[in-house]
Amino acid sequence: MSLFRAEHIALSYRRGGEAVPLLRDASLSLEAGVICDLVGPSGAGKSTLLRACALMLGRDSGELYLDGRPSSAFKPTEWRRQVCLVPQQAALVAGTVRDNLVLPWRLKVNAGTQPPADDELARLLDAAELSDVGLARDVSQLSGGQAARVALLRAFATRPR
Repeated sequence: MSLFRAEHIALSYRRGGEAVPLLRDASLSLEAGVICDLVGPSGAGKSTLLRACALMLGRDSGELYLDGRPSSAFKPTEWRRQVCLVPQQAALVAGTVRDNLVLPWRLKVNAGTQPPADDELARLLDAAELSDVGLARDVSQLSGGQAARVALLRAFATRPR
């Protein structure tokens, strides 16, 4: 069984009172531990599909499944704890690397849970070959690649599925 499935996803937006389709009958299946590429021409709807999978956009039709359970069986906060989207452009908040790594624990979705301790955050930096960056570094001093890895670490730190 797939870890994650999107089946027959359709999405549109309104322009001048008319529905303009963005996606029609898009489906995908992801297995645990497998790395996949989502490829297609610019404007084909790849990012739109991923935003719909993260419940950041509403769907006209279709269903999403996590471990065989439909997204409708989850509260949005429960879904977002387990399904995470990291945008192509690193979106970091002003402050330090530490501030960015613990940001998810300041959000409602993680209310009541403790952020990782600094030693755990340092291990994450090591794993991403960022040990030379350090938790106290201001994110404005990061290269584009370093910023992208911090954004990925922030997503992985919450342990999504």
